[in-house]
Amino acid sequence: MPQPEDAPLRRPGLAQGADGDLLRLEIATYVGQMCVELSAMAKASEMNLLSYFLDMGAAEARDAASRLNAALFHDPEPPDVPDQTLT
Repeated sequence: MPQPEDAPLRRPGLAQGADGDLLRLEIATYVGQMCVELSAMAKASEMNLLSYFLDMGAAEARDAASRLNAALFHDPEPPDVPDQTLT
């Protein structure tokens, strides 16, 4: 189910408050970076459909990191989440 743009990124079991938000930001950033790297590997292996889905995962992680970064630091630019896959 898609989330509204202003939906909080909170899940049961994760720390609440600033520490939990920082953890979620770190996780979103890491997942985005891994998706980009895996997508590049999939493209190099001519696994185009897998690469497409990994690109979508990177875009979702980038969006989540951007929203968390904006909420925490009033800055919409997420740290170190590449915009494009490696070619």
